[in-house]
Amino acid sequence: MSKKQWRCYFCDEVFTSKDKAAQHFGVFEACEADEPACKLMQHQERFIEYVRGLEREIRLYQDENQPLQRAMWDLESTIRDKVNQAEEKGYNKGVQDMIKQGYCVEPAKH
Repeated sequence: MSKKQWRCYFCDEVFTSKDKAAQHFGVFEACEADEPACKLMQHQERFIEYVRGLEREIRLYQDENQPLQRAMWDLESTIRDKVNQAEEKGYNKGVQDMIKQGYCVEPAKH
C-alpha cells in the first residue's frame, strides 16, 4: 500500500505528512477552503515587510520606547509635579493663616 500524498495544484508541491499538508493547505473547517501557503507567499515581499514592521513595533514596546508610552510618562510626571506644587502652596497658605491668627508655627522654639 502506498503512502498517502497531497499535491498542491497551484505549486505542484507534494506532501507526504498530514501535518505538512495541513500547514500548506490550511485546515478546512469552514465552508470555504483556506488559501494555500504558496498563494499567500506570492506576495511574500510585502508579507515580509509587514512582519518586519510588526517585529520593530514589538521591539519598541519591549524597549518601552513607544511614543505613546513616553507621552504617558511625561503626562504622569507633569500631573505629579502640579499636585506637589498645589500641596506645597496649600501648606504655605495654612502656615500664613496660622501666623495671621497669632499662632506660633514653630512651638518647639518656645
